[in-house]
Amino acid sequence: DARSTLPSTLQPSALIGALATPSAEPFLKCPAGSFLSGENRTAAEAALLALHRQRTARGWAPLPSTAGGSYAARGFVDWSSSPSLHPPLCALRKARKGASRQMPDTWATPALMRYVLSSPPPAARIEAVSNFKAASESMIEYWSCEAGASGGVLTYPSATPCAGDGAPCVSTMPVRDPVSRFVSAMLEIVQRIANNYCPVIACVGCPAEAQPCFASEAERLAAAAEADSWYRYVAGGSEAGNASIAAGDMPTMLAEFLADLSCSKHVYAYEHLLTQSAFAADASGGLDVVVGVDELTKGLDAVAARANFTRRCAVKPENVGSGKPGTLPTKGDFMDVLVGNASLLQTVCDVYAQDFICFGLSMPVGCEVLKR
Repeated sequence: DARSTLPSTLQPSALIGALATPSAEPFLKCPAGSFLSGENRTAAEAALLALHRQRTARGWAPLPSTAGGSYAARGFVDWSSSPSLHPPLCALRKARKGASRQMPDTWATPALMRYVLSSPPPAARIEAVSNFKAASESMIEYWSCEAGASGGVLTYPSATPCAGDGAPCVSTMPVRDPVSRFVSAMLEIVQRIANNYCPVIACVGCPAEAQPCFASEAERLAAAAEADSWYRYVAGGSEAGNASIAAGDMPTMLAEFLADLSCSKHVYAYEHLLTQSAFAADASGGLDVVVGVDELTKGLDAVAARANFTRRCAVKPENVGSGKPGTLPTKGDFMDVLVGNASLLQTVCDVYAQDFICFGLSMPVGCEVLKR
């Protein structure tokens, strides 16, 4: 067969696959909204395009998957969207381990991400968009407090767009340093699978106490099996809360976890690993004010000023590590490993490059996204 002499990239199956993969370039954008406008938006989206073309030149390619297909409706791709480029590592892992289920590029129930505070006039309504592992629980509690203090009404979850009736609305979302957020998200997933521990979630109808994540041990073991590349380094587990990871295994475990994330491999509770850009897409009319979790008071003051709203409540920490089973390494332990390994740190920066660029977040020393 003459086709067998063609290079692999020119084989008919490869060409068909390439043609079937939509181009990411028209969707290399930041989330919509006035939080980023004018020259800043133009510069950020130019950086996304430059990064995409650099990755193309380095041999990065889309994943052979249609799992991440929400990008067309929301107007931009993120890491898990099917046209996004991923490192050559992913093709090697597929050849070695076979195809795996891919992570979607949005949460399955995005309406749960939005809640609306309607306060007495002349205050505008405030649409607060949740962002997992970025003070999401604290923000729900905070806006609930503000609703009670102002005589307003908090609608959570809110499937109705904030400004659907033309009333004034300010949309806001907290953002967090992507490296710190990744480590918290990773530990959340490890805690859930290993110790079957799901924290209290602030929402209507949610239980007031921590609950098991899985209905049966078989379900927990299935989630562990799907994550076998890194979960094999976790000892113990189950509802006893005694799971542990040996200090010597932490770098390898972290490397395997990041390799899965680099290739958008599905994992239980994957939504904690989604980009912050993906959560921002749930702002019904675009995001107006971004609130940095390291400067919550300053950010919430900006929201209040824009919405003509008087703040009355303080933010309290929720879902903190001190309330969880304590045999796993801490966030600080994993941060030390990550910051001390340039390759692993670079992987985190690659995955969350869009968040660094679009939200103007400072990259850590040693992290380079746009190659100079």
